[in-house]
Amino acid sequence: MGRIPYNSPPRKAASQLQGILRRSIEDSHRAHRFAEENDLTVEFPKEWKARAKILFWIVLFAVSMLFVIYLGLHGFTAPFG
Repeated sequence: MGRIPYNSPPRKAASQLQGILRRSIEDSHRAHRFAEENDLTVEFPKEWKARAKILFWIVLFAVSMLFVIYLGLHGFTAPFG
């Protein structure tokens, strides 16, 4: 089995997701640090919320696609016997 080319769509998507996750984690760390320094309750930046929402929809879409593929492979009657 050959190696996946570096700029193939799945790898590109994975690296973009990693970038989004890394940025959102950094944002949350920054928010925590800011809160500790100023004795505030943690308020996440708006960009973080937007990224979390986008990530949620991406994950939901991926899971639904996997389910559709599963049904396609096993036939639509499989769950019912």
